[in-house]
Amino acid sequence: MISVDRAELAFQLFEALPTASLATLPRFADYDRTAMDEVLDTAERIAREHFLPHAAALDLDAPCFEGGKVALDYRVGAALAVYREAGFFSAGFDREWGGTQMPGTLRTAASFIFSMANASTATYPLLTFDAASLIAAFGTEEQKERFLRPMVAGRFFGTLCLTESQAGSSLGDIVTRAGQNEDGSYSISGNKMWVAGGDHDICENIVHLVLAKVPDSLRGRLEHRCSSCRNSLSEKSMRRANAMAWRWQA
Repeated sequence: MISVDRAELAFQLFEALPTASLATLPRFADYDRTAMDEVLDTAERIAREHFLPHAAALDLDAPCFEGGKVALDYRVGAALAVYREAGFFSAGFDREWGGTQMPGTLRTAASFIFSMANASTATYPLLTFDAASLIAAFGTEEQKERFLRPMVAGRFFGTLCLTESQAGSSLGDIVTRAGQNEDGSYSISGNKMWVAGGDHDICENIVHLVLAKVPDSLRGRLEHRCSSCRNSLSEKSMRRANAMAWRWQA
């Protein structure tokens, strides 16, 4: 059983923070105090009815390989289907891409409720939100149409392929490389470890964002680049991934 202290949550959102005032901004006009409370009510109901019941079972029964594929407890997919139908995958994203433009403070509070109920199941939408946010911020229009739109709809999930065995949390020490091809794609070489949600059978596709270093001959340093690979692509195609760049001194 979980206990969500809604009075404390309301204090943090509406007294410690001026969350209700966000409704005065055009982007968040649909989210007055009543709508915000309804979002939290829905999150708490789904968390109790669909996330909490199988939380303990996931600690006892790990994912397994069946017929060469990763199989999860069926209740994970069922819970996330309810989560998707309630619109939580689309929370926070622009309407242009199918989002509901929910304020980030409210979305985070709802996410907190889901994580309280079942941190394991809540990790899948959390990673998808992070990956989709990166594409929304740095992706090309073609990448957004190809990857972001189905992720916002909850049809595709996402991962962040960051760390490596020799690097741990020191991402500046990664050795994965991305070399640019003539067509603008990148060929990736290297190994990643501990990719949460890296393979499963509960969505149509998985978009892997792979952190790699790109030689920068003009500046004599290494630039970090995050490449997007669809899980359904062939191994060869995955090495030739479209890339989104953010500059980060190595």
